[in-house]
Amino acid sequence: IAGAGSMGIEILDQIKDVDVVLVPIGGAGLIAGVSLAIKSINADVEVIGVEPGNVASYAAAIEAG
Repeated sequence: IAGAGSMGIEILDQIKDVDVVLVPIGGAGLIAGVSLAIKSINADVEVIGVEPGNVASYAAAIEAG
């Protein structure tokens, strides 16, 4: 999570007025780190997970319980 979190910090460092960050979801490790870092720095930034419809492993995992 810490490695992925550094990506969130870099986004906030490079884009001063960010409102929304889109993060790809696979196994959810990347979005966990990015969202933790971003929300720790600025809770107002919306973090949205995205995945392609033909490779929706995260959506399938949520559906399966």
